[in-house]
Amino acid sequence: MQESVAQFSLDPLVESGLVVPGEGDGFDLAPGLEAGASFVVLRDADSGEPFELLTRVGCLAADALPVFEILRDRQTQTLLREGAGNLLVTFDLPSVLTLRACGQPATLGQGLQNLPLEDVERFNEQFGWTDIRKKRVAMFSQLQSGERSQGFGPPLPAGGFPGQSPEDDSLDVGLVFLEWTVSELSRAVPFLLTPVVAELVQLERLMELDLEFVDLWQPETETLDRLRLIANRRHAPLFQRTLREEVEDAVYAEIHEFGKGRSRPACSQRGVQ
Repeated sequence: MQESVAQFSLDPLVESGLVVPGEGDGFDLAPGLEAGASFVVLRDADSGEPFELLTRVGCLAADALPVFEILRDRQTQTLLREGAGNLLVTFDLPSVLTLRACGQPATLGQGLQNLPLEDVERFNEQFGWTDIRKKRVAMFSQLQSGERSQGFGPPLPAGGFPGQSPEDDSLDVGLVFLEWTVSELSRAVPFLLTPVVAELVQLERLMELDLEFVDLWQPETETLDRLRLIANRRHAPLFQRTLREEVEDAVYAEIHEFGKGRSRPACSQRGVQ
């Protein structure tokens, strides 16, 4: 605190969210920025300038949701375009850091358990069944149908919609909530996932929230055993490659399958249907 105030003065630090009022007339670093804490610096896609920090409790700005803010980040946009266009969502920062270190676009789901009603439309525009997505589905379905009828050409990949088309550079993003804890390599379901799913399903029923491209991922026991073995042997490159392959080959379930005691996920990664 002393070093920060000496360099920047107190007012801009408070305005940025890095500093909050403390006991009496004092001030403290914002929650999640305590000594030794990890965080993700989000950088503007155009300028590269930092605009937000993702901490263990979410974003610095009280009204900012990590699932939205992360999409403005340059590295995240690159990862989404290089992959299947799915944003992985978990609820502890070590899991986010692990996934991002392995080249996966990931963020925290904090705040979705109380999604503001004014953000429902924003959610639908970003993650829902948009006009752009509809046009791409029609285009790719027609292309795939033509290839099959002619008997040539490979099938379209089942890993979701391409993040970028020749016509525009907008992103079609699907949300995938992890029903396991990456940082512990365990099948333990994050405790915040239950209220988040309940909130989203309720908003779907009452406020027309679009959950068409919101899925769950629960890996097989063998997958976790393999990742634990590699982690225990401290083979970082192999761990990164294995986790990437598991994400690419993952089988997803619809969000409505949450808590139904399924033995394995109900559907494959979303592709063109």
